[in-house]
Amino acid sequence: MAQLTISIADTADPHELLRSLYNEILVDDDLRPAEKALVPVQSDPSKMGAGEIIQLVLTDPVFVGGLTTCITTWLATHRTKLRIVFHGPAGKSEVSVDAGTSLGKNTIRDALDRAFEGHAPPEQ
Repeated sequence: MAQLTISIADTADPHELLRSLYNEILVDDDLRPAEKALVPVQSDPSKMGAGEIIQLVLTDPVFVGGLTTCITTWLATHRTKLRIVFHGPAGKSEVSVDAGTSLGKNTIRDALDRAFEGHAPPEQ
């Protein structure tokens, strides 16, 4: 059983985007059996307010494939600059998206693999 948290940064409204991603995860057929929650967290003390994270417990490796597809599809519908941060058993991994660009499944999968297993992406 592996726990993963997802947060969104470097955008004007990370709360709205995170809730939008969470809603997509909730309705994704491949992710229905996975434990999931939208959890409030205390943000940086130098900033006002609290933030939220998506918390997932992935008990089956197939969930990583489903999550990869879900995030890639969700990103294709959002044309804003943002950074998705994954925290998994092996540490933190990030993916940056510039406004108007899209990321392929391999980019998201590599970031998830680093968070779960600590492997670096292959050299290109």
